[in-house]
Amino acid sequence: MPDRNITITIFLFALFVFLGIFIFLFSYSAAKASGNYSKEVSKSSIECSEITFDIAGGSMSYENNELSFTIESYGGGEITKLIVAADNETRDTPQLDFRARVNKKIKIGNITIKDKFRIYPEGCEGYNIKECNLSGCVMIK
Repeated sequence: MPDRNITITIFLFALFVFLGIFIFLFSYSAAKASGNYSKEVSKSSIECSEITFDIAGGSMSYENNELSFTIESYGGGEITKLIVAADNETRDTPQLDFRARVNKKIKIGNITIKDKFRIYPEGCEGYNIKECNLSGCVMIK
């Protein structure tokens, strides 16, 4: 009988140690993943908000499935392209240097614009988005 009590005690101690290690590893991996995600989101939102650009008033035109507008950038960020998203289509602009002041005419061919479309820096789908129609753009995020 005393051998059985010792065996049960050793088994319960081993179970307790195993459970403790499991809880520690699970908590550690969850905290590390949460920290990495938070760091990536913060970095992304900061980088995206550094890019300041505007669409010149009255420069927007759309003919024969070609959208053209003048981009005015005031510097900042490492992003080199803008994305134009209309309905289910997305198109990239030519490469731009947003670190310097830019005032450049952009032409996007083969895109269907019905009513509204969005323009945002590459990689910034959730930040720094401008919603546009052919008369102008407003910042939505």
